[in-house]
Amino acid sequence: MDQSLVDLRHAIETVDDELVSLLVRRMRLSVRIATIKRRNTRPIYDSAREKDVLHRVRKLSQAPMTHDEIDRIYVEVMKVSRAVQKRTMIANKEIK
Repeated sequence: MDQSLVDLRHAIETVDDELVSLLVRRMRLSVRIATIKRRNTRPIYDSAREKDVLHRVRKLSQAPMTHDEIDRIYVEVMKVSRAVQKRTMIANKEIK
């Protein structure tokens, strides 16, 4: 296999490692947010907040990634975040 391909794949693996670490960090923050939302009887889903997030990350997006592609990624990230928050709220309800 071409060494440059191997090197580039290794670089992608390094980025993937960083992405996973950042996603875990984001989900841990979501757990903390869920605790506050539950305490204040706020819903998990906040459409205005999600629109704000999409608007903000679109501004950060750069070629070759399109706005549609960053939107698709973040819609999924926020779905997972809502699932984590839901599990947290259910677990906290069962504990109390």
